[in-house]
Amino acid sequence: MKEISKLQLISLTGGWANPEKCRDVQYIANEIQNHPELLEEFDWSIWCDAFDMFCLGS
Repeated sequence: MKEISKLQLISLTGGWANPEKCRDVQYIANEIQNHPELLEEFDWSIWCDAFDMFCLGS
């Protein structure tokens, strides 16, 4: 059996771990990009962890 990535698995199963929270995580990223003054204070590593948990289900 071929090994697949998390992203491929999510595509195959047709969903996110938590669509509502994933939407919130994506909204935060969009807001940070729209307000560059906040970019220096924003911790992307925490955002990446939240994205991984709520959007990729890991």
